Amino acid sequence: MVPILIRTLGSKGSIIETRHDAMHIKPAKPKNTSDPTGAGDAYRAGFVAGYIKFGLKRGGLKGVTPDDLLVCGQMGSVAAVYTVEKYGTQTHTFTRVEFAKRYRENFGSLLSF
Repeated sequence: MVPILIRTLGSKGSIIETRHDAMHIKPAKPKNTSDPTGAGDAYRAGFVAGYIKFGLKRGGLKGVTPDDLLVCGQMGSVAAVYTVEKYGTQTHTFTRVEFAKRYRENFGSLLSF
């Protein structure tokens, strides 16, 4: 009944389901593990940031493609890993450059916005 359903699976990544597809998103690799508190919220923030960016680029959210959703999920995975590495819910920070580097290290491609 929903166009997109996302299940986060902690250290096992996430699954993004649409009416037509289901894709598994591998987790980004943390440098260390300190505290998982807030990782789900950070994942959602990373996913939504990508979703909005792609929507703006594609002329509306209905233009977001399955490939775009994959990148959004990977962005969520990278955002979540920053949280896991620090104790507490909002103690992590990163720049766009750091985020893009971490994305490339984990998923082997550049973010294209």
